[in-house]
Amino acid sequence: MKERKLVATIHELTAAYNKDNLSRTNAYRKLYARCPELHWALLASVVSRNAGYQMTDLWHPYMRHGLAEKTRFRLFLSYERANWLIFRDAFPQLLLYEASCKQQQSLFHLLHHFHVSTYMHSQWHAFWTNKDAIKLTDALITNEQHLIYRPVFLHHQLQHVFHSALFHLQQAMHTSVILMPSIKGELYGASVYGFQHLKKRILFGKMLYRMLFHTPYSQDLQPFAIYQPHSGQRKDYHTLVHLANDFSGPPLRCCTPIVKQPPAKQTDWYQTTNFITPKTVPTTPEVPITHWYDKKRAQLQWILKRKAEASKL
Repeated sequence: MKERKLVATIHELTAAYNKDNLSRTNAYRKLYARCPELHWALLASVVSRNAGYQMTDLWHPYMRHGLAEKTRFRLFLSYERANWLIFRDAFPQLLLYEASCKQQQSLFHLLHHFHVSTYMHSQWHAFWTNKDAIKLTDALITNEQHLIYRPVFLHHQLQHVFHSALFHLQQAMHTSVILMPSIKGELYGASVYGFQHLKKRILFGKMLYRMLFHTPYSQDLQPFAIYQPHSGQRKDYHTLVHLANDFSGPPLRCCTPIVKQPPAKQTDWYQTTNFITPKTVPTTPEVPITHWYDKKRAQLQWILKRKAEASKL
């Protein structure tokens, strides 16, 4: 009876916090504050925060006039769908770990109630014993990217996103960047080319994790990620970093109504997908990218502005 109640509570909390990008990002952030040994929770909040920035960018006037509405909405849906799927899978795992700590006993035999991949079952049992945060985080990164591969990157409707002009423009200009502001007023981060490829996304996630936790500047990056509430606007990091050319869209919940996600079949990717786990550990950037990023955003802004003006002729 006690376990059934716990399972029901976790399902309810996950559904409530999986409402939109704001609720997801802040849920990850607050859970990390309660369980700082769960490094992936803070990493997930950083990536989710950046997804919010990408979403609100789509409602900036330059984007609205420079891109077809259908294209913008498909891009929005790709961000939303991927992050919704990841949260639905990962957040119950994190809550189950937190409940295990409170009860001082492993509750990971309940993972099957949340359709968690069998790949993660052994990972959580091992973490309960050895508390190896790096190994668990790398496993969760691998899990999440395999999880969304078919329903997002191979989805017949969302595939159009990865062939859109904006997606290719952002790839070519490296403006689709995961950003981490530092308390010293600098931006750190990285972009990945070929983001539709599973192996590259896994390596990218591992690189971001090492930036956030295992570099000399990690301690400068974590305060913003931990303490700054997420609004979905790039103005969040303007409190620390001055950028001449960065533009910010409106607040996320002013852009579009909350999207009710259609049901998704929950299958074990570990049983149906070719398992990929890159052995190499990516190197992390050693310097901030503040000025480089500022220049790239100025270039993107100029292109979109010209395109918007041309469409009016």
